[in-house]
Amino acid sequence: MDEFNTAVLNDHDLLLGGVVDLVAENQASARRWARMVELHRRHPDTDGNFSLSAASWVAADTSEAWAMGDQFARSQLNTALFLSRHLPEVWDLCLQGSLDRFRATTIADVIRKRLDDPADWMRVAAKIVPFLRKHVRRFAEFNIEVVNCTITQLRNKLNYETRVLAPADEEFVRRFADRSVAVWEDEDGTASLSISTSVDEARLAKHRLWLSAKAKRDAGDPRTVSQLMSDLALDLIIGRAEGLPVPNFARPIVNVTVSLETLAGLNDDPATLSGGTVIPADLARAIATKEGATWYRLLTDAQGEPVSLSTTSYTPTPPIWRYVVATRTTCSHEGCDRPAVECELDHDKPYPLGETSTENLNPLCRRHHRLKHARAERPDLHWEYDPVGAFLHTLRTAA
Repeated sequence: MDEFNTAVLNDHDLLLGGVVDLVAENQASARRWARMVELHRRHPDTDGNFSLSAASWVAADTSEAWAMGDQFARSQLNTALFLSRHLPEVWDLCLQGSLDRFRATTIADVIRKRLDDPADWMRVAAKIVPFLRKHVRRFAEFNIEVVNCTITQLRNKLNYETRVLAPADEEFVRRFADRSVAVWEDEDGTASLSISTSVDEARLAKHRLWLSAKAKRDAGDPRTVSQLMSDLALDLIIGRAEGLPVPNFARPIVNVTVSLETLAGLNDDPATLSGGTVIPADLARAIATKEGATWYRLLTDAQGEPVSLSTTSYTPTPPIWRYVVATRTTCSHEGCDRPAVECELDHDKPYPLGETSTENLNPLCRRHHRLKHARAERPDLHWEYDPVGAFLHTLRTAA
């Protein structure tokens, strides 16, 4: 094998070469799956005192030849059989190297776990495949494509589409009835305290702790925000919370997007929290009826698409902010899952050349917002962006 010397490669070759490696890895994984599927076809179930199923034969043979555990081999075979038989378009993305084994396995596992009817599998596939293709990043230089949605984004999409067919209301009621507090003690003297509740209450609690921690940090407390959040939570529970600051929050903390039909009880389609987390219809309706809950309508045109809003000022108006965080649920930087309600709104085309409108604004978390502007200030590095997601087109070249 030729020596692989990274020192002679420029940034372009280091970064895009890694993409080529990634596609090759994806193809190799898919081809092993295809070999297992073909072996399964060739190995019929056997009879006799020591009979084995075709799956057992394949698992035994491949686990020995490919140095993997028997149970792992069996699970890989089950995934490969499911994808090749019931989700052919997802299977093709795997064979092309565009979709990696982990994401493909996630798709198979969620669909099989939630749904039993093959017709429902096809219905979900009809929603998932366009989602995957929407998140394809193309590298024209090598004529390759890679699906680059995050696992959280993928699971949120799978959760929503499967919950439309198999609502989780009964499961939520059962698990919420079992809510409790648990402690896990570690051998080093630390421990973890867990409180199970509904997702909206958990988010509310975490955000209020964060606000309180930030207030104390800004007042000069030397502890980190994470340390303060832990300490303040225990102060509240144990009773040491005298003088604990709890700042008011000026915008929605729990942002729920739900159809009017679900809210009115005409159907049980799930709703989504900012960030893409899927919640059952009953929970969405319960949140809507809580004291102090405020709901806003999102205006749509005849085709059901949201109507664009704009203002002549630099600062977005509250309706524009609500529109953006409702329609773009996470940070728009590729690979970032931070909920939009925790992000800053960024002008894709800088103001005033670009207007302050729902079409020209995207949520960016603090880190990626700073990163975008830091790159823009260094033209010598040849950074370049597309209008959505700040994807890097022109990579740095070695000096």
